[in-house]
Amino acid sequence: MKKMISLLLVGFLFSSCEEEDIGVGTGKFSIAGWEYSGPGVKIENEECATGNIVSVALEEKDIYLFVFNMPEAASGSFRVGSRSDGTCALKIGIKHGAKNYYSLSGTLTKTGARKYNYIITMYSDFSDDFYTSQGEGSY
Repeated sequence: MKKMISLLLVGFLFSSCEEEDIGVGTGKFSIAGWEYSGPGVKIENEECATGNIVSVALEEKDIYLFVFNMPEAASGSFRVGSRSDGTCALKIGIKHGAKNYYSLSGTLTKTGARKYNYIITMYSDFSDDFYTSQGEGSY
């Protein structure tokens, strides 16, 4: 069930966007000892007036990083929250095949209008362990 929801979310995010709304950049991130890099895109978030969704996608490997509600500011440090912080809060999620990781706390720093880096603590839907994830990208 969770895999189907994740696939529907990914499909919706990429199919509901018009080509002109998508910026292309690069990104890299690490989680649980793995490091990945791939293209970074910005997708308008129609549910939140001030937020965008930034994604680094390795579609062929079924691995995705999502930054929900990326701040519009060109610089500054921002608190990353958890799933329970509300729909339009800044959150980060990683889909790694059938495993999903969710931000718990940490900081995202904007280093330019379309550049960022982060370091956060995450939890998963498959264990009680906590994980550190860090990454950077452009979109």
